[in-house]
Amino acid sequence: MTASSDVREAKEETERVENDLENSISEIEAATSRLTTRVAALKRYLRQAKGAVVVNLDEDRGGELHALAVTVNKGLDARASLLTDYERSQLQLAGRQLKHATDERSQHRSAVLRAAAVLATAQAADAERKAAELDFKTSAPKAQDVHRRISRLTTSAQEARQKLEADDARRAKNAKVIDTGQRANTKLRLRLRSRLSDALSGAGLLPVWFVTALGPMAPSRNAHDWLDTATDVLAYRITYQVTDPVVALATPHSAATHQSAA
Repeated sequence: MTASSDVREAKEETERVENDLENSISEIEAATSRLTTRVAALKRYLRQAKGAVVVNLDEDRGGELHALAVTVNKGLDARASLLTDYERSQLQLAGRQLKHATDERSQHRSAVLRAAAVLATAQAADAERKAAELDFKTSAPKAQDVHRRISRLTTSAQEARQKLEADDARRAKNAKVIDTGQRANTKLRLRLRSRLSDALSGAGLLPVWFVTALGPMAPSRNAHDWLDTATDVLAYRITYQVTDPVVALATPHSAATHQSAA
């Protein structure tokens, strides 16, 4: 048997394995599709069966959860009216730039004054006088250049200080609303997370909107991220009073009411 025939047989065997693998994958996909259809039909049957219980994840007796969500949004709105940390750092930079320029001008002016004192007393042939002349010629233009820049920097620093002071005033005014919103958010999410955990571990059927958007259970990987997302979706429905049985993030109740009235 030659090397070429060995290669040919190996190639043919590889092609057979690939064909078998493709056929197996196709069969698995077809079986999965049939199983999915059967599971969907079974779920539909269970929902229609007498005594079937579908968990009401949207339940909000007395509107307590919605009230918490409203408080959360008020806190978020109050926080959104404040400058970000980056914006504040950029405004604070204007003040630092002005201080740096002022210090630089003072240094150059001091050098000019020292050179002028030497020039006023030293003889023309003195080495000290020649050094003073060089310092004067170097420092005087720099002092003038920095002085011109300081005018622009002063305006920027004043505007930045006004914005920072206004932001400080808003922070003091909104501090209570923001803190209340943060505590409400913690309370709301804990209650919604507990509700989801009970629903997922219980015997009741999950709502169609939940299964459609998130699936019937948490995945084996990134389960915490999945549960966070599920909590976000439920918080959205509670916040905007969404009750659509099929679409998870349907039109908010208030908007739907407004459209129907129009």
